[in-house]
Amino acid sequence: MNNPITRRWAGVAILWFLVALFLVLDLSAIGRIARTRRAHEERKWHLRFVDEHAGNMTRAIDRSRAFSFDSPSFALAKLTIEDTIQQVARSAGVRDLLAEYRLRSVEQSLIDLSLTFSAPVAEGIRFVDSVEHDCPHLRVESVSASRAGESRVLEYELEIGCEVRIREGATGG
Repeated sequence: MNNPITRRWAGVAILWFLVALFLVLDLSAIGRIARTRRAHEERKWHLRFVDEHAGNMTRAIDRSRAFSFDSPSFALAKLTIEDTIQQVARSAGVRDLLAEYRLRSVEQSLIDLSLTFSAPVAEGIRFVDSVEHDCPHLRVESVSASRAGESRVLEYELEIGCEVRIREGATGG
């Protein structure tokens, strides 16, 4: 190591090692800064999007809540839905409405309703339209009508689905 050429090459090697070390440190700092800037820009974009579309999101959330029924329990939901359907039936002029309720899925909180009634064509159509319009949380999945004999009265069968959201902290069921 006493040879001047060996010392000179050792110095050059140390110098290049330091250059490579600073290059690696600089590249890692640049990457860290770029990730931070990207995250900051994404946050700004997200906040700007939320600010610009807050009204639309609120309306969409309210609309989606209208398609499900909030209740503290399934039993109370069933009674409320039954009362609502009876009110709609009375306002449409439908009498002798029979309803059968089935719990389709506890995990998804879905209730199926089978409604059968007899009514003239006008009242039956008015009832189905009223259910679809006045009860957005009820989805009419199928409607069938058949005429019994020569009468003007039709026998209707409706299959209706309803999503029930059980409110947290509520008991009963």
